[in-house]
Amino acid sequence: MDCETLLKETREYYGIAEGQIAVDNVADLYLRAIQYGEMRRTGYRVAQGQLIARIAREKLYMRHKNQYATLQEYLKSAGLADSLVSELNSVGAVLVPFCDEHKIKIDEFLTANQWYKLREAIPALKRKIESGRVREVKAILRDVKRLSTRDAVRAKYRRSRPKMGNAAAIHCDEGLVLVAVLREDVDEDEMLARVSTALNLDTARNGMRKRLARILANALQVVINEGA
Repeated sequence: MDCETLLKETREYYGIAEGQIAVDNVADLYLRAIQYGEMRRTGYRVAQGQLIARIAREKLYMRHKNQYATLQEYLKSAGLADSLVSELNSVGAVLVPFCDEHKIKIDEFLTANQWYKLREAIPALKRKIESGRVREVKAILRDVKRLSTRDAVRAKYRRSRPKMGNAAAIHCDEGLVLVAVLREDVDEDEMLARVSTALNLDTARNGMRKRLARILANALQVVINEGA
């Protein structure tokens, strides 16, 4: 399955006639194709990757009738899972521009043999690209080609995630009650980020980070006044 076949099937599924269409309708067709590929899933992932590269290069999301400002907004509108939006956005908004700038043939990785291995390296590639580590990015891409299986790439480049405790928030008149249960081997900064994001807390405000850190370190229940 390649992107042209995916586009053909999408046209047939939605009853879109063959022939030239306006650019905003092209953007809509591509978005529908991403959705259609997700409905079918097996065998369609590679085509999704190929389409994302094309959409990103031509910035088609900006020419959609809804005039999406970013690729991420465009993908979210397709109703995709957050994890898939993040993955495809990383490919289109980060990896494709980097590869084009550094004359790396990204299309060689958007094939049935390489795509599933590449997906396992996307988080690592994104981190290296955003920190400007060009040599390390190229080394990872070499490994994606060299390693024979998806599992091998995953083992080398996917961070192992320790099991974390649970965090819950209860709003009341006195403020915010935060209950945190933390295992000793969990990284404090990682847990802080997870809890503050989940609770939409500004950890830089009024020592909130220190308070959260104390809660997490001691695994206690405390009351934090929202107006403090």
